[in-house]
Amino acid sequence: MRIFSAEEERKLFGLEAARGWRRSGLISAEQLFMAEFRLGPVLARAGASVRLLFFLFTGLALFSANAFIASNIPGHFEQGLFFSLSSVPCYALGEWLLRRYRVHRFGVEEALLLGAGSQFALGVFLLFLDALKGSPWAANLALGVPAVLAALWLYARFGYLYAGFAAAGAAACVLFSLRLPQQAARLSLAVVYAASLFAMELREDVPDFEKRDWETLQAVLCLGIYLSFHLRLARIFDFSAAVSPSGAGFYYWNSFAAVCVLPSVVMAWGLCARKRAAIIAGALMAILTLMTWKLYVGWERHVWDAAVFGAALAATAALLAWWLDSGTGGERGGYTAKPLILPREEGLEAGAIAAAAVAAAAAPAAPCREKPSFGGGESGGGGATASF
Repeated sequence: MRIFSAEEERKLFGLEAARGWRRSGLISAEQLFMAEFRLGPVLARAGASVRLLFFLFTGLALFSANAFIASNIPGHFEQGLFFSLSSVPCYALGEWLLRRYRVHRFGVEEALLLGAGSQFALGVFLLFLDALKGSPWAANLALGVPAVLAALWLYARFGYLYAGFAAAGAAACVLFSLRLPQQAARLSLAVVYAASLFAMELREDVPDFEKRDWETLQAVLCLGIYLSFHLRLARIFDFSAAVSPSGAGFYYWNSFAAVCVLPSVVMAWGLCARKRAAIIAGALMAILTLMTWKLYVGWERHVWDAAVFGAALAATAALLAWWLDSGTGGERGGYTAKPLILPREEGLEAGAIAAAAVAAAAAPAAPCREKPSFGGGESGGGGATASF
């Protein structure tokens, strides 16, 4: 299924791990050299900033070309036909670049493949748009279902993590397009996410190079379950008045119980299984619950609530870091606040590149110099004047 074999992915993962150990002082330069020699040739990989630049440039060029051609094609059906057919060479070019140059996360091929998936979903939507104008929910399905299929294929074939996120988001759009009651749609989405999470947890042979992405997807599904139950998240930044829970029924209070219980459950699962992404997701859920519980119970909110909450979070983080650092060797029970493996240096970071671009755009234009004026010679030049 994957375009690269598990052995190639494992070699690249081992090389990145060995370089991280060297940056952290866990192994010597000679040991790193021996590891690189034993691994042999590996897939080419770009740094984060270079990858982002290549992705943006290629994506912008692809978007501009598609927008220019589609703007000169009349009719939705004809535009859908163009997008559907043009996705094939775009996808083929992305696969060819991967096979020909053996690149791994280089940006250019990612933009081409992601663009091909987007063109396919948009093309199918436009093909049926005129026929489904009387059924907006069916038109939304015509866009959501191809988007889910394209995103799942991109993740299964190339392992792009953001494709997994896109599949989860597109699945939510599909369920909310079925004209179900809001409560039924939310429950259905939570069931779909929970079933996906359970199926992922049943897999035991997750390779090392895929484990981090796998755990991140699980954390995103947990967050999706939480958000599907949350009824007051849309009013989180509305401090104008309290929301009265009058008339709230069984589902309302059960959703409140779910958003109160889920953060601790997910965080406990992450701590027991030592999954960093799940711990982060559980902490984010807890923060959202603490920010919205007044909306559920109908208490008055104040503009200074956010400042008090932020100060409490900062104090909690400082206290937790102090507690971990005060343990033996700076850790307690295998947990530490210090990074064990130093991250890879990516050269020019995205912020530095953006700062350079802004500085170049804001630089004043160089003033025009006046034409130099030379006086006439007296002896050199035979006494010729300046106008000679």
